[in-house]
Amino acid sequence: MVNRHAVACAHLIGNTIQSFFESVENACDQMDSAVQHSNDRELCIKSILDNIYIIGHSPRNYLLKRDIRCLDIAINTRDLTKLHLYHLRKYHATRQSQQANSQCVLWRLYM
Repeated sequence: MVNRHAVACAHLIGNTIQSFFESVENACDQMDSAVQHSNDRELCIKSILDNIYIIGHSPRNYLLKRDIRCLDIAINTRDLTKLHLYHLRKYHATRQSQQANSQCVLWRLYM
């Protein structure tokens, strides 16, 4: 039972992050609705999620079918910073795209 709760918690964390970046309020307004940009958005979200890890005894205990008491999460901030800068260079390199009222969450984090 404890393991089901831990797996559900890890799933919830991933879904919460994905929903946050997929939401209209946080979408980059510099990306138009073209298919290429939609793929870019999905790739960006996947890349963010790929840099968040469950570490420590939790994965080991899960594989050994032991109880999981807590989740240890590590975040690869180095690669997330690279993703952030890549997005800023690609979509916010011009003065026109650098508006203070932009809805893009990655631009707002930069501001």
